Amino acid sequence: MKGNFRGMAAGLLVAGIAAGSSASAADEVAAVADQYEAAVLACHADYVKSHVAPRLELGLADFGGFTASEIAHAAAAACHVPMQAYERHVREQAPVTGWPEGHVRAEVAELRQYAFDYTIDSLIRVRE
Repeated sequence: MKGNFRGMAAGLLVAGIAAGSSASAADEVAAVADQYEAAVLACHADYVKSHVAPRLELGLADFGGFTASEIAHAAAAACHVPMQAYERHVREQAPVTGWPEGHVRAEVAELRQYAFDYTIDSLIRVRE
């Protein structure tokens, strides 16, 4: 996901140069976006740690009868607040970046999918 925000920063850099502003503004926007992304992923990892890891510590080899994808969907529901904050940030930065609505939706969808996959990966790591 970091590549997307570097792309965002590059887009802001180009926009900033065209508008006569500094590159540091683009870096700042990308750094804030990285913080929102990190909050989403941390929430998903915390969901796994708090809901699945204790079962494994007790010697239970399953995820409480749930599949990994069901747990990932539950984590997405539990982590809707940081995801909404990320989406709000991307939408607020769209005029600065020049991104059309379709690109904003694609960025948000990509983080949702990445967080889902990240949750499944976290489940695999907890089981090891």
